[in-house]
Amino acid sequence: MSYESDQLDAYDGAEAERFLIGSIKKPAADPMEKPEPEIMGVPLSEAQAAGQRVKDDITQIFGGGIKDAAQGAMDMGAEILTEAGEDFLTQSGLVRPGGGEIQLSIPAPRLPEVEEPEGFARQLARDFVQFGAGMVASPGGLITKSAFSDAYFDPEEGSLIKLARDFEMLPEIMEFLALDIDEDSDAEERLKQRLVQAGEGGVLGAAADGIIRTFKAIKNSPTALRAATTTLATALLGSMPSDAESAPILQNLIKRLTKAENQAITRDATKNGVVDKNLVQAVKEKVLATKNQFPSADGWLPIGVNPGGTTPSFSINKKGDIQIKWSQPAYAFHVPKGNKKLATHKTELTNKTVTDVNAVLQRARSGDAAAVEIINQANWYRSMRTRLRQEFGGLGDVFADILGATSAKTNVQINYESALGVLRRFTKGEFDEEIELYTKMLESGEPKGPNLFRKDKDKDDPFKLIRKETGALFQSNSPAATEALLDMFRQVKKGASPKTINFTGNLIGFGNEATIDVWAARYLRDAAGLPRIPPPAEKAVAGEHLKDSTFDNPLIGGEFGFGQEVFSDAAGILNNQGGIKAFDPKLGDLGPDDLQAIIWFLEKEKWTNNGWTSKAGEGGSLDYESVFGGSPDRPRAAALRSIIDTDFKAPKQRKKETDEEYAERLKEAEATDLQAKNDARSELQTLEGEPQRFAGGVSMARPDKVPTNPQQAQLASELTAPLQGDNKVIGFQANNTYGEFMGKKERSLNFEVVTQTDFDPTEMTRALVEAGKKYDQDAVFVSKVVPPGTANARPGGEVYFRDRQGVDFVQKITAILKKYDIDGFTYITDARQSDRVNVQAGGDEQTAGLLGVRFQYIPEFAGTAKDPNLQKIMDDAADTFSDAMEEITEINGITYADVVFYDTKVYANPDVDYVVGATSYEDFGTVAGPDVSQARQGQPDGSAVKSADSGG
Repeated sequence: MSYESDQLDAYDGAEAERFLIGSIKKPAADPMEKPEPEIMGVPLSEAQAAGQRVKDDITQIFGGGIKDAAQGAMDMGAEILTEAGEDFLTQSGLVRPGGGEIQLSIPAPRLPEVEEPEGFARQLARDFVQFGAGMVASPGGLITKSAFSDAYFDPEEGSLIKLARDFEMLPEIMEFLALDIDEDSDAEERLKQRLVQAGEGGVLGAAADGIIRTFKAIKNSPTALRAATTTLATALLGSMPSDAESAPILQNLIKRLTKAENQAITRDATKNGVVDKNLVQAVKEKVLATKNQFPSADGWLPIGVNPGGTTPSFSINKKGDIQIKWSQPAYAFHVPKGNKKLATHKTELTNKTVTDVNAVLQRARSGDAAAVEIINQANWYRSMRTRLRQEFGGLGDVFADILGATSAKTNVQINYESALGVLRRFTKGEFDEEIELYTKMLESGEPKGPNLFRKDKDKDDPFKLIRKETGALFQSNSPAATEALLDMFRQVKKGASPKTINFTGNLIGFGNEATIDVWAARYLRDAAGLPRIPPPAEKAVAGEHLKDSTFDNPLIGGEFGFGQEVFSDAAGILNNQGGIKAFDPKLGDLGPDDLQAIIWFLEKEKWTNNGWTSKAGEGGSLDYESVFGGSPDRPRAAALRSIIDTDFKAPKQRKKETDEEYAERLKEAEATDLQAKNDARSELQTLEGEPQRFAGGVSMARPDKVPTNPQQAQLASELTAPLQGDNKVIGFQANNTYGEFMGKKERSLNFEVVTQTDFDPTEMTRALVEAGKKYDQDAVFVSKVVPPGTANARPGGEVYFRDRQGVDFVQKITAILKKYDIDGFTYITDARQSDRVNVQAGGDEQTAGLLGVRFQYIPEFAGTAKDPNLQKIMDDAADTFSDAMEEITEINGITYADVVFYDTKVYANPDVDYVVGATSYEDFGTVAGPDVSQARQGQPDGSAVKSADSGG
């Protein structure tokens, strides 16, 4: 699902990005400079500038409008003379040498230019002044004046009636007569277009006459006047884009751009005073082609180039492709139409959501496979939660936060790759210096946002942001990623965007309110009866945390908050109806996030079936990225995916190449492209691989000795040494924790390692065995998380909390485990910077932040490793664990509790006889293959064992 980061607010994000590309150049303030005089709290220079802007507006709007009308009249006169002269020459039999009519060019006198005003609203005002000036100077009544006045508009730019029609203020008329007028059109074509505009202007005059009569009729009626005013305000504020965003909205096949668009494109294609006409033409063609992809008749909201602001109307990327800056209207599904009350509007959307889900449920009941799959997607977040926990374990929380922090302005593939890169370098300690400097910067109270990037680029400032191995920043997300490592990502503050923290909460389990992403917004907009926004013009869903919003009780406004309320109410109704539960009892009650997952796939089905979106427009899929999370060659997998996802581009026809020859060459090119894609798909399948997770059990503790923090750090250093230089390792932790065995707590390390599929665990296992021997431990073990049914799989369980907890909360879990005679647990720890064992070495913390509990059945410790009924014993243990997990899930604050299977290898001191079936330390030799595993755990069969120093 698609999502963005909220770590930099919209302003800071934009400022940071502009700084990175070098567009911000602000001189340092002079501390000795005297404060500027003020007028009523406004600096004098600003007041003077504001006054000058008002004067400029008056000149540009009123003076320019009158000038445009006069110039239009003179241009029309010149065109009449030109056409009459050409007609006279034709009638006289005079032709050009070689044949053809003689074309004249009689230029009209040119009035002094008046600068065009900035912004659509000012341009529209100038057009009204031009229209009014034309009416004053024209003969006849209102309708005749309107006809003359609209004819004065330049045919290339369109008339006032066109603007009125663009905003659906009048019905379309005479469009069938319209010609495509440009600078090469002759006088006859331009006059014909002026005739069309004159006819349209006459209609505008008649409409104006009717409007005047209507307002005269209602002005003395307060009720009618109030209704008319409300309707007009709703139309203007609810439907029209703002001045900063707008471009005229066209309805039919677009043939020409607006004056503002033309001016913006020409301006941005001008370098050193010279206009690149070829570039202007290419941009215009791109804009027109894109606009015509989304006709109003097909339910699209028309879009236009955004000519305002400091960002150019277009840019050229590294591949030479033109990128258009489109106006981005709000989704506005939270705004009631007309006089409808907000509560009524929300109820209607809620009921529509319930109806649509019940419709797809009915399809599923009828055997529609696609509908069954959509209903099953209610499990999407739950499945991702399970996936993240099984693949990343205690590293899952920090990884989920990094995913959210690196998501802004990136697609899902790059987002996932960035998150893996941050985790990999962070756990190896490669960001320690950057994190220390960042922490000092926060403590100093310095501003964040663009200031961080300035400091990073300042060669005289030691401050630096975290980077990729290539030396590149994680786009503008390096600060947010750093704060995720400092456990600041989940901090809620007024005005912050809620999306990424909400989505991360859905993924890892600390929140279940719906994430209102682009697909949810598309659905809600359609449900509200609004036209679809074309994907090129879409933006993030609006909404922010309100005053008093907290992590435990988020209060969110705008589109995002309204959408969450609709999904929450709809989920409650669907749960009361019981239809989803009856169809699939395993789904149980839907959370708002579960419902949002259903809607996500339901809306995506609609868009796909209607061909409304491309592969790129559909967005990425986090679960698909996980398929390659542990790939043995991610760069190659990315290259193959690029081949598969790239649309075929037809070759250009060569000079002197016949149509038949080109058709044959095109056919060959298509066949070659198809073969390349098929070959890429076949190779890509060989590179699939989810992240693998290992856990180890070892300790320095003895019955008469509790290791200190520095000693714990020493042990961690020895265990992780083989991982530091292994590029197959994605991430790891070896942090302070406790384990319980036979009612006694034992200080140990939570040792977890996440790897690629081609990781060789030999050296990691060797380090564990050597530590067991060095610190006189009876046994150590290594476990790998595996699917049930895997050879040597032992049942166990993992429980995860909503947020970091202390030992007291853990006791609630272990009490239930002991109730089921499950003895032996390891406390799972978080993996932030403050949790690292080397960071805690200088303090008195006894554990890292606690996130959960892990346990498993280990036959070597239970004395059942050689029992002929071992499989039956382990199956019974799995059933017992499942019952315990079901009870644990009832505890408030538990987000995940499930049976997990481990492939475990145990290594023991040869002098210890109570550990049965283990490999002797002395016989360790070479451990083959990546089939090894984790923790010291419980014996639900009740067998008695001696207390062992087994590290976990």
